[in-house]
Amino acid sequence: MTTIKRCVMAALQNLDEDQYKMFCNALVDRPGDRRVEENKVRRKDYIDVTNVLVSTFSENGTPAVVIELLEKIGCSDEAKDLDDRIAEPLPKSSASKDKHFVSKHRVRLTESVTNINAILHRLLEKKVIHDGIYDEIHDAEGNQEKMTKIYKLVLKSGNRAKDIFLEILKEQEPALVEELENFPIQEEHFVIKHWSELIDSLTRINPILNRLLEKKVIQDEVYEEIHDTKGNQEKMTKIYELALKSGNRAKDIFLEILKEQEPALVEDLENIA
Repeated sequence: MTTIKRCVMAALQNLDEDQYKMFCNALVDRPGDRRVEENKVRRKDYIDVTNVLVSTFSENGTPAVVIELLEKIGCSDEAKDLDDRIAEPLPKSSASKDKHFVSKHRVRLTESVTNINAILHRLLEKKVIHDGIYDEIHDAEGNQEKMTKIYKLVLKSGNRAKDIFLEILKEQEPALVEELENFPIQEEHFVIKHWSELIDSLTRINPILNRLLEKKVIQDEVYEEIHDTKGNQEKMTKIYELALKSGNRAKDIFLEILKEQEPALVEDLENIA
Protein backbone atom coordinates (compact mmCIF):
# COMPACT_ATOMS: atom_id res chain seq x y z
CA MET A 1 0.00 0.00 0.00
CA THR A 2 1.23 3.49 -0.86
CA THR A 3 1.94 5.61 2.21
CA ILE A 4 2.46 9.32 2.70
CA LYS A 5 6.11 8.60 3.55
CA ARG A 6 6.64 6.78 0.25
CA CYS A 7 5.01 9.62 -1.66
CA VAL A 8 7.40 12.13 -0.06
CA MET A 9 10.34 9.81 -0.74
CA ALA A 10 9.36 9.56 -4.41
CA ALA A 11 9.02 13.34 -4.70
CA LEU A 12 12.55 13.88 -3.35
CA GLN A 13 13.98 11.07 -5.47
CA ASN A 14 12.62 12.74 -8.62
CA LEU A 15 14.48 16.00 -7.98
CA ASP A 16 17.68 16.54 -9.92
CA GLU A 17 20.94 17.11 -8.03
CA ASP A 18 20.68 20.91 -7.95
CA GLN A 19 17.02 20.88 -6.94
CA TYR A 20 17.73 18.37 -4.17
CA LYS A 21 20.52 20.59 -2.79
CA MET A 22 18.23 23.63 -2.87
CA PHE A 23 15.51 21.65 -1.11
CA CYS A 24 17.87 20.56 1.68
CA ASN A 25 19.15 24.12 2.10
CA ALA A 26 15.59 25.45 2.26
CA LEU A 27 14.72 22.79 4.84
CA VAL A 28 17.63 23.81 7.08
CA ASP A 29 16.72 27.51 6.67
CA ARG A 30 13.00 26.95 7.26
CA PRO A 31 11.78 29.00 10.23
CA GLY A 32 9.41 27.59 12.81
CA ASP A 33 9.30 25.87 16.16
CA ARG A 34 10.60 22.63 14.65
CA ARG A 35 13.97 23.08 12.98
CA VAL A 36 16.18 20.61 11.09
CA GLU A 37 19.91 20.84 11.76
CA GLU A 38 22.28 20.92 8.79
CA ASN A 39 24.16 17.81 9.92
CA LYS A 40 20.96 15.79 9.56
CA VAL A 41 20.68 16.48 5.82
CA ARG A 42 24.27 17.16 4.71
CA ARG A 43 25.40 14.37 2.34
CA LYS A 44 22.24 12.40 3.15
CA ASP A 45 20.15 10.70 0.48
CA TYR A 46 16.43 11.15 -0.10
CA ILE A 47 15.57 8.20 2.17
CA ASP A 48 17.47 9.68 5.12
CA VAL A 49 16.01 13.14 4.56
CA THR A 50 12.49 11.70 4.36
CA ASN A 51 13.03 9.95 7.69
CA VAL A 52 14.25 13.24 9.21
CA LEU A 53 11.18 15.05 7.86
CA VAL A 54 8.76 12.48 9.28
CA SER A 55 10.49 12.37 12.67
CA THR A 56 10.44 16.18 12.85
CA PHE A 57 7.00 17.03 11.46
CA SER A 58 5.12 13.66 11.75
CA GLU A 59 3.99 11.67 8.72
CA ASN A 60 0.73 13.59 8.30
CA GLY A 61 2.45 16.95 8.78
CA THR A 62 5.36 16.31 6.40
CA PRO A 63 3.60 16.76 3.01
CA ALA A 64 2.59 20.37 3.78
CA VAL A 65 6.20 21.20 4.69
CA VAL A 66 7.64 19.50 1.60
CA ILE A 67 5.11 21.17 -0.72
CA GLU A 68 5.88 24.55 0.86
CA LEU A 69 9.64 24.06 0.32
CA LEU A 70 9.23 22.75 -3.24
CA GLU A 71 7.25 25.85 -4.13
CA LYS A 72 9.86 28.03 -2.44
CA ILE A 73 12.68 26.64 -4.62
CA GLY A 74 10.62 26.99 -7.80
CA CYS A 75 9.48 23.36 -8.15
CA SER A 76 5.74 24.11 -8.38
CA ASP A 77 5.02 21.18 -10.70
CA GLU A 78 6.73 18.79 -8.31
CA ALA A 79 4.75 20.30 -5.41
CA LYS A 80 1.46 19.78 -7.26
CA ASP A 81 2.49 16.25 -8.19
CA LEU A 82 3.14 15.41 -4.53
CA ASP A 83 -0.22 16.90 -3.59
CA ASP A 84 -1.85 14.61 -6.16
CA ARG A 85 0.16 11.61 -4.96
CA ILE A 86 -0.96 11.92 -1.36
CA ALA A 87 -4.62 12.01 -2.42
CA GLU A 88 -4.76 8.20 -2.33
CA PRO A 89 -3.21 7.53 1.11
CA LEU A 90 -4.70 10.69 2.61
CA PRO A 91 -7.79 11.82 0.66
CA LYS A 92 -8.52 15.50 1.13
CA SER A 93 -12.19 14.71 1.56
CA SER A 94 -11.64 12.43 4.56
CA ALA A 95 -8.88 14.60 5.98
CA SER A 96 -11.18 17.61 5.96
CA LYS A 97 -14.33 16.07 7.46
CA ASP A 98 -13.25 16.92 10.99
CA LYS A 99 -11.47 20.10 10.04
CA HIS A 100 -9.98 22.03 12.93
CA PHE A 101 -11.86 25.15 14.07
CA VAL A 102 -8.85 27.32 13.13
CA SER A 103 -8.80 25.94 9.56
CA LYS A 104 -12.58 25.95 9.14
CA HIS A 105 -12.85 29.64 10.01
CA ARG A 106 -9.66 30.81 8.33
CA VAL A 107 -11.32 33.53 6.24
CA ARG A 108 -13.23 35.09 9.12
CA LEU A 109 -10.26 34.91 11.47
CA THR A 110 -7.92 36.46 8.91
CA GLU A 111 -10.45 39.21 8.33
CA SER A 112 -11.56 39.84 11.92
CA VAL A 113 -8.76 39.20 14.43
CA THR A 114 -7.27 42.50 15.62
CA ASN A 115 -5.27 41.72 18.78
CA ILE A 116 -2.39 40.34 16.73
CA ASN A 117 0.48 41.62 18.88
CA ALA A 118 -1.00 40.15 22.06
CA ILE A 119 -1.55 36.85 20.27
CA LEU A 120 2.03 36.88 18.97
CA HIS A 121 3.37 37.44 22.50
CA ARG A 122 1.39 34.45 23.76
CA LEU A 123 2.59 32.26 20.85
CA LEU A 124 6.15 33.22 21.76
CA GLU A 125 5.60 32.53 25.47
CA LYS A 126 4.17 29.09 24.67
CA LYS A 127 7.15 28.37 22.38
CA VAL A 128 4.96 27.84 19.32
CA ILE A 129 7.18 30.39 17.56
CA HIS A 130 10.72 31.66 18.11
CA ASP A 131 12.09 35.19 17.94
CA GLY A 132 12.79 35.13 14.19
CA ILE A 133 9.22 34.15 13.28
CA TYR A 134 7.84 36.62 15.83
CA ASP A 135 9.78 39.47 14.21
CA GLU A 136 8.76 38.48 10.67
CA ILE A 137 5.06 38.39 11.54
CA HIS A 138 5.21 41.49 13.77
CA ASP A 139 6.84 43.51 10.97
CA ALA A 140 4.24 42.58 8.35
CA GLU A 141 1.94 45.42 7.28
CA GLY A 142 -1.67 45.20 8.40
CA ASN A 143 -3.59 42.68 10.47
CA GLN A 144 -4.62 40.55 7.50
CA GLU A 145 -1.04 40.24 6.28
CA LYS A 146 0.02 39.27 9.80
CA MET A 147 -2.72 36.66 10.03
CA THR A 148 -1.75 35.26 6.62
CA LYS A 149 1.81 34.84 7.88
CA ILE A 150 0.57 33.19 11.08
CA TYR A 151 -1.26 30.60 8.99
CA LYS A 152 1.67 30.14 6.63
CA LEU A 153 4.53 30.03 9.17
CA VAL A 154 2.86 28.70 12.32
CA LEU A 155 -0.38 26.82 11.75
CA LYS A 156 0.58 24.53 8.85
CA SER A 157 2.72 22.29 11.08
CA GLY A 158 -0.13 20.39 12.73
CA ASN A 159 -2.97 20.43 15.24
CA ARG A 160 -0.81 21.11 18.29
CA ALA A 161 -0.08 24.64 17.04
CA LYS A 162 -3.75 25.11 16.05
CA ASP A 163 -4.92 23.94 19.49
CA ILE A 164 -2.66 26.43 21.26
CA PHE A 165 -3.65 29.18 18.84
CA LEU A 166 -7.33 28.49 19.57
CA GLU A 167 -6.68 28.65 23.33
CA ILE A 168 -5.05 32.05 22.82
CA LEU A 169 -7.94 33.23 20.63
CA LYS A 170 -10.37 32.33 23.40
CA GLU A 171 -8.32 34.54 25.75
CA GLN A 172 -7.84 37.46 23.37
CA GLU A 173 -10.93 37.34 21.12
CA PRO A 174 -13.65 35.55 23.16
CA ALA A 175 -16.61 37.25 21.45
CA LEU A 176 -15.31 36.39 17.98
CA VAL A 177 -14.69 32.74 18.91
CA GLU A 178 -18.17 32.45 20.43
CA GLU A 179 -19.72 33.94 17.28
CA LEU A 180 -17.82 31.53 15.02
CA GLU A 181 -18.72 28.53 17.18
CA ASN A 182 -22.36 29.28 16.33
CA PHE A 183 -21.64 30.20 12.70
CA PRO A 184 -23.94 28.39 10.20
CA ILE A 185 -21.25 26.73 8.09
CA GLN A 186 -23.78 24.83 5.98
CA GLU A 187 -25.09 28.14 4.59
CA GLU A 188 -21.70 29.43 3.46
CA HIS A 189 -20.84 29.87 -0.18
CA PHE A 190 -18.69 27.05 -1.59
CA VAL A 191 -15.73 29.41 -1.99
CA ILE A 192 -15.85 30.49 1.67
CA LYS A 193 -16.63 27.03 3.03
CA HIS A 194 -13.54 25.63 1.32
CA TRP A 195 -11.32 28.70 1.47
CA SER A 196 -8.79 26.99 3.74
CA GLU A 197 -8.26 24.19 1.19
CA LEU A 198 -8.25 26.65 -1.72
CA ILE A 199 -5.67 28.97 -0.20
CA ASP A 200 -3.40 26.01 0.55
CA SER A 201 -3.90 24.13 -2.73
CA LEU A 202 -4.07 26.69 -5.54
CA THR A 203 -0.69 27.33 -7.14
CA ARG A 204 -1.59 28.58 -10.65
CA ILE A 205 -2.95 31.96 -9.60
CA ASN A 206 -2.12 33.95 -12.75
CA PRO A 207 -4.58 32.14 -15.10
CA ILE A 208 -7.31 32.70 -12.50
CA LEU A 209 -6.37 36.38 -12.27
CA ASN A 210 -6.52 36.70 -16.07
CA ARG A 211 -10.03 35.25 -16.12
CA LEU A 212 -11.18 37.50 -13.26
CA LEU A 213 -9.95 40.46 -15.31
CA GLU A 214 -11.65 39.20 -18.49
CA LYS A 215 -14.93 38.78 -16.64
CA LYS A 216 -14.57 42.28 -15.13
CA VAL A 217 -14.61 41.06 -11.55
CA ILE A 218 -11.39 43.07 -11.08
CA GLN A 219 -9.93 46.11 -12.80
CA ASP A 220 -6.39 46.58 -14.13
CA GLU A 221 -5.04 48.22 -10.98
CA VAL A 222 -6.40 45.44 -8.75
CA TYR A 223 -4.99 42.85 -11.16
CA GLU A 224 -1.56 44.48 -10.92
CA GLU A 225 -1.67 44.69 -7.13
CA ILE A 226 -2.52 41.00 -6.76
CA HIS A 227 -0.16 39.89 -9.53
CA ASP A 228 2.76 41.74 -7.94
CA THR A 229 2.14 40.27 -4.49
CA LYS A 230 4.75 37.70 -3.46
CA GLY A 231 3.57 34.22 -2.49
CA ASN A 232 0.49 32.24 -3.54
CA GLN A 233 -1.21 32.43 -0.14
CA GLU A 234 -0.66 36.18 -0.01
CA LYS A 235 -2.13 36.50 -3.52
CA MET A 236 -5.15 34.45 -2.49
CA THR A 237 -5.65 36.69 0.55
CA LYS A 238 -5.59 39.72 -1.76
CA ILE A 239 -8.09 38.06 -4.11
CA TYR A 240 -10.49 37.62 -1.23
CA GLU A 241 -9.92 41.09 0.16
CA LEU A 242 -10.08 42.98 -3.16
CA ALA A 243 -12.38 40.81 -5.31
CA LEU A 244 -14.53 38.33 -3.39
CA LYS A 245 -15.54 40.28 -0.33
CA SER A 246 -18.18 42.28 -2.17
CA GLY A 247 -20.80 39.57 -2.53
CA ASN A 248 -21.88 36.24 -4.01
CA ARG A 249 -21.76 37.36 -7.66
CA ALA A 250 -17.97 37.65 -7.53
CA LYS A 251 -17.75 34.35 -5.63
CA ASP A 252 -19.98 32.65 -8.21
CA ILE A 253 -17.73 33.81 -11.06
CA PHE A 254 -14.63 32.80 -9.09
CA LEU A 255 -16.14 29.31 -8.66
CA GLU A 256 -16.88 29.09 -12.41
CA ILE A 257 -13.23 29.95 -13.09
CA LEU A 258 -12.07 27.35 -10.57
CA LYS A 259 -14.14 24.72 -12.37
CA GLU A 260 -12.33 25.67 -15.60
CA GLN A 261 -8.83 25.89 -14.15
CA GLU A 262 -8.87 23.35 -11.29
CA PRO A 263 -11.69 20.86 -12.02
CA ALA A 264 -10.14 17.99 -10.04
CA LEU A 265 -9.73 20.15 -6.94
CA VAL A 266 -13.31 21.45 -7.14
CA GLU A 267 -14.65 17.92 -7.60
CA ASP A 268 -12.69 16.75 -4.57
CA LEU A 269 -14.02 19.60 -2.43
CA GLU A 270 -17.59 19.00 -3.59
CA ASN A 271 -17.33 15.49 -2.14
CA ILE A 272 -16.36 16.72 1.32
CA ALA A 273 -19.10 15.90 3.74
